Amino acid sequence: MAHASALSDLTARASSMIGMLNQNESDDGDDELTFLRMRSKHREVMISPEKGFILVVIQNMNKTES
Repeated sequence: MAHASALSDLTARASSMIGMLNQNESDDGDDELTFLRMRSKHREVMISPEKGFILVVIQNMNKTES
């Protein structure tokens, strides 16, 4: 459950950041967060926020087996 709360907060902050980046643009402001990908040495996290839920995939980065 700790992951769910942290990733939900991260998604909200990333969405807010997109809005802040577009504040001074002359476009119509319809940009939104559709996909977020993070990768470290040990894990890759992919997040796709949708209406009513957030799809999250956490993948361990194992060495390729020969």
